[in-house]
Amino acid sequence: MPRVRIPFGRTFNKGRSNAAGMQSLVNLYGEPVDGEGRTDFVCYGTPARSLFATIGGGTVRGMITASDVHYAVIGTTLYKVNSDGTSSSLGTIEGALPVDMAFNSNQIDIIAEVKSYYFDVPTLTLTEHSGGGYEQATSCTSLASYSIIAVKDTGRFRWRLTNVFTFDALDFATAEAESDNLVAVRAVANDVALLGTKTTEWWGPTGDSGANAFARTATASANIGCTSRDTALVVDSGLTWVGRDGKAGGVSVYRAEGYAPRKISPPEVDTLLESVADLSMLKAFAYQQRGHLFYCLTLPDEWSVAWDISTNMWSYRKTGSWPMGSDPTGGWDAETFAINGVKQIVGSSDGNLYELLADSFTENSEGIIREATSTQISHDGKRAFMSRLELDIEAGVGLSSGQGSSPIVMESHSDDGGMTWSNPRNASMGQIGQYKYRAVWNALGSYRNRIIKVRVSDPVKVVMLGMWADVKVGAH
Repeated sequence: MPRVRIPFGRTFNKGRSNAAGMQSLVNLYGEPVDGEGRTDFVCYGTPARSLFATIGGGTVRGMITASDVHYAVIGTTLYKVNSDGTSSSLGTIEGALPVDMAFNSNQIDIIAEVKSYYFDVPTLTLTEHSGGGYEQATSCTSLASYSIIAVKDTGRFRWRLTNVFTFDALDFATAEAESDNLVAVRAVANDVALLGTKTTEWWGPTGDSGANAFARTATASANIGCTSRDTALVVDSGLTWVGRDGKAGGVSVYRAEGYAPRKISPPEVDTLLESVADLSMLKAFAYQQRGHLFYCLTLPDEWSVAWDISTNMWSYRKTGSWPMGSDPTGGWDAETFAINGVKQIVGSSDGNLYELLADSFTENSEGIIREATSTQISHDGKRAFMSRLELDIEAGVGLSSGQGSSPIVMESHSDDGGMTWSNPRNASMGQIGQYKYRAVWNALGSYRNRIIKVRVSDPVKVVMLGMWADVKVGAH
């Protein structure tokens, strides 16, 4: 009986129609493996969130690391967060929505929806921006010893030197490509990206001072706007954001290569984006793990996806549980990010701060669900019988006691394009030290088209290396 290899995790195919394919990963990421006979592709588990600090007072609106110190806006308060998770209050930040934050080597600019502030690090003083040439801002960044803000509901941006605490009325310029309002400003290498609703253009420091401190570069503007300030990040030196084509329409994730935006999201991710009623609600952050740099994009309480810059692959992230036959909706409860010493800290909806731990496999004492959905298996429309299914998974990783001491992997399949699913069946991953164990299911019946899901929810290390099936194909 022929043995068929069943791919999973190599692409993100959950799009407009389940019948066209559903291949995806949830709380797993893929990595190609060269020169090994056992597999050429392996899937590893994503990090767990471990409670780092319970500060309270509301949602985590923004975080930043400045001069190696971790600061967080939680509720209406700015906090300094120490390495042991303790905190101290530094002042009040009005509002309830996410804040934009930037550090200019002396002050942290904090842009809230009603007011804007700067925190002077040397004097530990929080002050509201007012007077002079200041206008309420929507975004901020820092470049060449300047603080730069985008003025709300305009195409203007203003700047001030780091040792000057007010904005001069004459120190501003206006994005020139289109008469669109600025959504975000971001420093990228030696330039400032001005992301408007329809276009993106680039300005750079001139070396002069005052009103002539910045000038537009010779680079042509791009007809790609920005739909959400909080998705615009510099990831591995490249500006990455959710944008809309100002001429053709449509929403995608873009990355600037040099000055030219390149679309990095597949149609399946674009389909998710096009279903969002208010694109300004989208949030993103980036983190690195085991040599992989991830851009994590979330629509709060709805869904989360992550782009792996090293492999160009997308996958789902999900907190909590969901039925095996359903989509992993609800999203990953991690929306803001900062470094505290060497710790990677995310802010969650409960107002708490959590550390990302690659070698931890529990959240709130529960295992993290890891799920892989295969490519659609078809044999030119002929009916086939699957007598055996085998998942090559790292075995012998069970715990010494409690949940996970006899870890299992569950299998479910759909023979109607993902409309209905079989009841999950369990296979053992082997107890601790049983390294040669294989997860096997027998007598899986007949099909013409089949999609397979495998899932591990026990709090153990999960490494999936491949899946094979013994299949006999009929004549019709």
